[in-house]
Amino acid sequence: IGIIDTLGREVTPPQYENLYYFQEKVWRVKKGDFWGLIDSSAKEIVPTVYQDIYYFNDKYLDVRKGNLHGILEQTGREILPPEFDYVNSIEDGIIQVSKNSLSGYVDTTGNYIVPPIIERVTNIGKDIKLLTTNNKYGLFFQDSLTYINPEYDDIELPDEKGYVIVRKRSKWGWVDRSGNVLLPLHFDAVWPFDENDLAWVYQYGLEFQINRKGELVFPKEEEE
Repeated sequence: IGIIDTLGREVTPPQYENLYYFQEKVWRVKKGDFWGLIDSSAKEIVPTVYQDIYYFNDKYLDVRKGNLHGILEQTGREILPPEFDYVNSIEDGIIQVSKNSLSGYVDTTGNYIVPPIIERVTNIGKDIKLLTTNNKYGLFFQDSLTYINPEYDDIELPDEKGYVIVRKRSKWGWVDRSGNVLLPLHFDAVWPFDENDLAWVYQYGLEFQINRKGELVFPKEEEE
């Protein structure tokens, strides 16, 4: 199969086994067992090296080699090589992928934001996703492209200053939105920080208050 224009002039000689309209001014072509894309002037956009090509959205294409998927820009530039079980979604330049049945996130330059170690992803708030692996929990913050590794038995949403309450086994503490430990996990129980940046904690059978540095704070004595 080849292409001629409306005047009958040859645009490309017969060289394809199949040729289908793909989208505006773009054609899906097949050579042997492989597919590619050409434009209306027969210029190659995507070489005929893929088992399949799928329209993903206005910016990206999903391509398949064997059973593995990758992502190209509409221009044909490779964003992700075909090494993923599937490409789940692209949202605000963040691509959710699956590899060996585990999910992760990459950006549109192909760099990992969250490696593929996640068994389950759950939306729990604006730009926040709960990450679950082996019944352990973490968080992914889509607005800042940071994450807390799923290694905790309990995890809460961050407060207004980015302190996240976490529990590992029977001990509680705080980490930041990148998973860095702010206050070590050695408390038997903790409560959120209040408007004075003080939090009640329980340790050694005692209940007392600490500040955001973890320093013990003694109640001010009332003046007589």
